[in-house]
Amino acid sequence: VLDPPSFTKNRKTVPAAKKGYRELHQLAFRVLTPGGYLLSASCSHHILPDTFLDVIRDAAVRSERRIQLLEWHGASPDHPTLPAVPETGYLKFGVFRVL
Repeated sequence: VLDPPSFTKNRKTVPAAKKGYRELHQLAFRVLTPGGYLLSASCSHHILPDTFLDVIRDAAVRSERRIQLLEWHGASPDHPTLPAVPETGYLKFGVFRVL
């Protein structure tokens, strides 16, 4: 389970945050064997869902792992996302299996 604190507090640090997320996921993928599961979350609204998923895919490729996305979620209904307030869509959570 990867559930780090937010890696970025502003847009200027997004590139460094992406690198940090990628390195963290690479470490996780290197210790997972085929059939292993990775649960991963990001709580930064500056890291968009597609960006977070791309970083995870890149980490898998760099770790020479094939992965399958089993589940993808945002915040639960008790933490609603408001379309007019993009930062309320901060939570991303995925369940992956190493093939």
